Amino acid sequence: MGAELVLKAPERVNALVMLDSFIGFEPEVTRAKYDSMLDMIQSAGIIPPALISAISPLFFATDATNKHPELVTRFEQYLASIPPENIPTIVQLGRMIFGRRDTMDFAEQFTLPCLIMVGVEDKARSVLESYLMHDAIDGSELVHIPNAGHISTLEQADFINQRLNQFLKHLI
Repeated sequence: MGAELVLKAPERVNALVMLDSFIGFEPEVTRAKYDSMLDMIQSAGIIPPALISAISPLFFATDATNKHPELVTRFEQYLASIPPENIPTIVQLGRMIFGRRDTMDFAEQFTLPCLIMVGVEDKARSVLESYLMHDAIDGSELVHIPNAGHISTLEQADFINQRLNQFLKHLI
């Protein structure tokens, strides 16, 4: 969403941080996988327990259940507690995210300070995708987040906050 804002209203954005994200298209294989998950959620009106068990590992580092069991448990409990009336919005948002347009062709328009951060164990957004963005966006900075998956802000909050502070200090 930040990339779209930069493209549509560049005068309103002074810097961009992309955290565990990708400005390219969603590969067909993963889009089909996620669409299938969204179809199951929509049909059930909840996030079924079996699907929670499949979704959770996509968001955390491989050893998160050992290193941060409370984070994984809390995340899974949150998914299980989503009220049925919120499911249509979640499904709609998921379809928007996975059906986003490919903005990699416009990367040369990203002329503002740009920080790209990715969990080295992110299964939903690979480190390779972050390298592709870094290569396409002149002057961008790429930071690997150690021992983190897709929800790196939970697994490595202190590391991320430190790097964000360093990045933002240079903007003032």
